[in-house]
Amino acid sequence: MVAIEGMDPRTGRFQPGNTLGQGLKSAKKVRALRQTLLAAVTEEDMIAVTRELVRMAKTGSIEHIRELYSRTLGKPIEADMDQRIADLEELLLSL
Repeated sequence: MVAIEGMDPRTGRFQPGNTLGQGLKSAKKVRALRQTLLAAVTEEDMIAVTRELVRMAKTGSIEHIRELYSRTLGKPIEADMDQRIADLEELLLSL
């Protein structure tokens, strides 16, 4: 391994104090914003928002139904892919 100034030759990681190894500033900002958001939102807030989403889905709003299902059941492609695999297995067994 070629030795690069400021990096640990054994691990290839930046050594403490190296200005190049400080990480992405945008990632740090996003992390700080996420921590702020999590600190501001209570469990009661999440319950209220979820109840509102359920209420809107019950009115027949396809957008809200999809959001509710994707948040609770996962993305539709996952279930669809399982069914496709099962169908393909059945087809192959019938040949």
